[in-house]
Parts: sequence; structure tokens; C-alpha cells
Amino acid sequence: FHLMAGSSRSTGLDFLQDLVKTLVHSIGAAYAFCIRPLAGRRAKTVAGYGPDGPLETLEYDLTGTPCEHVLSEGFCHYPSAVQAAFPQDDLLRQLSIESYMVLTLPSPTGEPIGWIAILAMKSLKDPGRAESLLRMGAGRAGSELRRHLAEQQLRKSEERFRAAYRNATVGMSIADLSGRIEE
Repeated sequence: FHLMAGSSRSTGLDFLQDLVKTLVHSIGAAYAFCIRPLAGRRAKTVAGYGPDGPLETLEYDLTGTPCEHVLSEGFCHYPSAVQAAFPQDDLLRQLSIESYMVLTLPSPTGEPIGWIAILAMKSLKDPGRAESLLRMGAGRAGSELRRHLAEQQLRKSEERFRAAYRNATVGMSIADLSGRIEE
């Protein structure tokens, strides 16, 4: 199936970007996003695709958005009039969004690690197919989002270690498990 075939060789953010692009083209939606929650009722897009191609990342407040509901419900579909249902969500109005479908991405702990949202300017022609495609991509998308977040944490840890090593006022050396000095 081409949803996974087109992005099976990519990993991390590349996979997520391929996935949202494929969803837009396969479903006929205007936009698709992979989003992760942040502290303080905020969220950030990690991949996005729209009518003009890939989108820049966006950080936003979850309050008054359809995304706020997916965290507790796991799956939400607003087949029409989503702007009326969420009048505080300025982005829905700016993008002329009529229909919205969103599914959380699984994590080993059960807490949502993120979600995939599909936004359309009119009702989806085949919402059952759209939901099936979302569910097909969700497992791998959750794994790739976890991979991306783990790689970010590793980079930050390495940067802190390098800074501490460079700025140390006492001598330091790194040894392997047998006690041989590596540096």
C-alpha cells in the first residue's frame, strides 16, 4: 500500500513529513500535521503539509482547539462546521477549514506522544478511508516521533557533556570499562 511504501525508507522527521504529504494527497485534504504536546497546554507541529507543500513548524495553545479534545478521546472527527464548533481557533478560520479528523499516536506508557490531524476545506469524500489511513500510519508515526524525541534528548545531553568537559577547571579523562584512557 503506497501510504507506507512511499515513506518506508525514511525515518524520524523525514518519515513524518512523508506521511503527512501522503495523507494530504491520498485523502484529498488541504492540510495534514504531525503534532506533539508541550508543557502548559501547548503543542508544536513537527511535520506539516499544505496546498503549497511542506509547512514550517508552528507552536500554539491547545485551549479551544479540536486538538485539545483528542488528548482525552484518542480520535475525533468533525465532518463539517468545525469552525463553528471551535470559534476560538483562529487558524481554522484563517485556513478556511470545514472538516477535521485527528488521531493520537501510541506510546508505550499509554500517554499520547502526539497526534496526526487532517484538515479539509470541505467534508471528506470518504471519512472511513481517511480514518483507516490514519490508523495504518499511527503506529509507525508514534515510533518515529519517539525516535526523533530521543535523538533530540541525546543531542542535548551530548552538548551539555561537551560544554562541561570543555569548561572544566580540573583535569578530566575518559576511560573505557577496562580503565584504559580514551582521550
